[in-house]
Amino acid sequence: MATLKQALQQSGRINENDLEKGLFDYIIALKQEFIRLNIKQIDDHQDSKGKLLQNNDPAYSGIYTKATEEIATAINPKPLTSKRAGDPYNFVWGGDFMNGFYLYQKNNQIVLGSTGTGTGLKEEFFKGYENLFGLTEENLREVVKSKLLPLFIRNIRNTLNI
Repeated sequence: MATLKQALQQSGRINENDLEKGLFDYIIALKQEFIRLNIKQIDDHQDSKGKLLQNNDPAYSGIYTKATEEIATAINPKPLTSKRAGDPYNFVWGGDFMNGFYLYQKNNQIVLGSTGTGTGLKEEFFKGYENLFGLTEENLREVVKSKLLPLFIRNIRNTLNI
């Protein structure tokens, strides 16, 4: 363990670029946690602002209709989850959306999304949700405090040998 004087001397080894790179590396290392929390928000019908998920396109009410329930019951293969009239959308039909989640770094930003948003009508449907991807302040605070910060602190302590 370093003395205070040694730690101060070692502090010159810490620079902003290394800290930023380390932070992004830790976020990528924790991507499954970020994805898990985003999927839980969607399961709870909550957007990244903490509000009820709502599609901006009036064609999509956010609630399954009797027609959707009948289609889901009649077709094969069946949807992976039920589509009961009056229930809020659960975003699971064949599983592509939930199974297609990704998180990566691009131009000093973290990008969170899904490859399962499809094309055509499915793509239009998903485009109507402005805040579908991303964590609420509460979930972001949770993952930063419980997962990210301990990794970051450990790295700095190792760098300073304390």
